[in-house]
Amino acid sequence: MSPYLTGAGKWLFATGAIFTTFGALAREPLVVLFGQIPWWVLLGAMMLILTQSRALQRRQVVIAVALLQGPLRMRYGQGQTLKLSISNAAPVRLGRLAFEPVVSGGVEVMASPMIPGLKSGCQVGFEARVQAKHVGRASLQGFEVVLSGRWGLVKTRDYLPCVQVIEIYPEQAPDVRRRVARAPGSAAQPQRSVGRPASAGTDLRELRDYQPGDPLRAIAWKATLRQRRLISRDYDDERGRRHVLALDISTSMRSGTPPGLKLDFAIHQLCAQARALLAEGDEVAVYSFDHAIFGAIKPGVGLGHFQRVLHHVVGLRTIVDPARTAWDEDAVERYIADYLLVQERLDFRCQQGLDAPVDQRLLRRWLRAQLSWELARWKSEAEAHGVLEPHVSDARRFARLRGLELPPPPEMRAGTKINGLQALFEAVLGLGKGPVQLTIYSDLCGLNEVDVLERYVRLARRRGVRAGVVAPFTPEFGREELPADEHQARVRELFAIAEAGERASAASRMEALGVPVEFVGPRRGA
Repeated sequence: MSPYLTGAGKWLFATGAIFTTFGALAREPLVVLFGQIPWWVLLGAMMLILTQSRALQRRQVVIAVALLQGPLRMRYGQGQTLKLSISNAAPVRLGRLAFEPVVSGGVEVMASPMIPGLKSGCQVGFEARVQAKHVGRASLQGFEVVLSGRWGLVKTRDYLPCVQVIEIYPEQAPDVRRRVARAPGSAAQPQRSVGRPASAGTDLRELRDYQPGDPLRAIAWKATLRQRRLISRDYDDERGRRHVLALDISTSMRSGTPPGLKLDFAIHQLCAQARALLAEGDEVAVYSFDHAIFGAIKPGVGLGHFQRVLHHVVGLRTIVDPARTAWDEDAVERYIADYLLVQERLDFRCQQGLDAPVDQRLLRRWLRAQLSWELARWKSEAEAHGVLEPHVSDARRFARLRGLELPPPPEMRAGTKINGLQALFEAVLGLGKGPVQLTIYSDLCGLNEVDVLERYVRLARRRGVRAGVVAPFTPEFGREELPADEHQARVRELFAIAEAGERASAASRMEALGVPVEFVGPRRGA
């Protein structure tokens, strides 16, 4: 860490250079001497700040989050003030301190705090306004501290860790939030009883077009004669209806501009629908899938069950499953070793050098010993709630607890999402007979073999499962805010047209199977 000149310091250095050069050319010793004065001032300022920067380098200055145990919970779109403190155990007074936060992609610190100075042995509190950007687990890792000298001529910087995990929940209406808060013991076990009395459903809800598999007695013959096409009666079952909400968590759902906007939008739509259905007494189950089923929230009723849904969707941002990340175990351990080198000043390299191999045995022993402490500090119900296979290696578990994001695998054009949809239909059919409304939130990316779903869709319809797709795909999810010239804009438009054509083809084939598709987007609404 070395000090460097500020804007005022550069002007002072230039002034000294001008006078020194002019005095040398004019052979005027007094002018040369006058020109060297600014340089001596700058040298003195650097000597003074070196002693202060040494305190930062030795971590004698500590930043801590005040009055918080466990993850900080907040709502999407809301800001929250994080109270922090900084203490100086060094024998020198520190000059002006400015803090540049280092955060993961889910949160943003609105304004960088600043402290005019910090005496030796003192502790000062300051605040940072945190704004949620995405639903999920995120983290504040620390601050890049900029230390300025007393005269503002030189400054230096160093990194100070200050880990705080943040859990961002979807938006929620105030009335539902109060009712959920009153629900006793809701997250432990879902309620199995329906609030409304059970009775046979005989009330006519609507007339609709005939769909293959509808019973003969459901056909409205008078309406069929009037419309000259088959019309079926749709009865309203007075019992609590069962709904299955399925969320696509594949890489294509995590893309867009900015990344993750499409998945965030689908999560909000899913949570709003689950909240409304549970408020009416219906039974709701939630599945998340990509090439296979990733997580499942079993059917339950009541607003208390909504908390289980929330916990599951919050954990979907920090997926560390080996099959759902682009890195293998060696790459993950390398990433954790590099992270600990900066964050904790722990060096797990076998030798000096940035590319030196990592001592994996030592790192694994450290993780095994450290993990219990990390669990006591950052474990929560939203870490891996409802995940079918939550057990991962210690390195991946450490990344998940600290809110570190591992990159998702590349999306294949002819991907394996169709396998996930097949597994989803099998899971829904495994719930038993009865009317079930299946709503799939998916962008339909990579579905080139929709026809293989025909057998599942027909079997599901015979068992009373009606499926529909809500597709978060419109150009709003892919619009670049960066300026582009005419050529780049034309290339983007060509790719957007090709992508839209692919989605339209997949949607038309889904609708041909009797599965309606609704396109939604930030500017269209649901």
